[in-house]
Amino acid sequence: MEFPLISQSNILKKIILLISLLSTVTANAENGDIDLFSEACRRTENTELCFSLLKHDNRTSKATTLHDIGVGTLSMAIEQSNLSVKLLRNSLGKKSLAAKDRPPYVKCRQCYTTALAKLSKAQTQFRDNKFPFARKNVENAKSAANACEGLRSPPPGLKTAIEASKIMLSATYILMQG
Repeated sequence: MEFPLISQSNILKKIILLISLLSTVTANAENGDIDLFSEACRRTENTELCFSLLKHDNRTSKATTLHDIGVGTLSMAIEQSNLSVKLLRNSLGKKSLAAKDRPPYVKCRQCYTTALAKLSKAQTQFRDNKFPFARKNVENAKSAANACEGLRSPPPGLKTAIEASKIMLSATYILMQG
């Protein structure tokens, strides 16, 4: 099919130009994600894990602003903290856990339970644009992961959950600092 006013070579040039523009926009969007993730993760204890968690989670992978990533990381922190509480409860229910090792597990679970209440409050405050209050609650929740450092030989799943929640709590706090 021929177009009377537009040559086929002009159409081909326009298609190539369009494809070039689209690939540039896509590359910029991907680099934008990397920049946003870098901003959120660079001051955490494990930049690579933070970056991986943000890149592979739907709540953050499509984020276009630091605020969106903040909402996502807060949600991820709540999820990881919930998982930590469940895994701690399971560990405490096992008879193989020595009596001398129980107190740190109990303390860790209590800290995460308190952290969940603070994170839930922070999530509401964040939605209501009460950022200083949300930031304070996230800061208080961050101590939960630190309370778990005294656990002797935690099961691999628990260790991973605590590490992931620590990263998400740190990233959320960093983002809330502005």
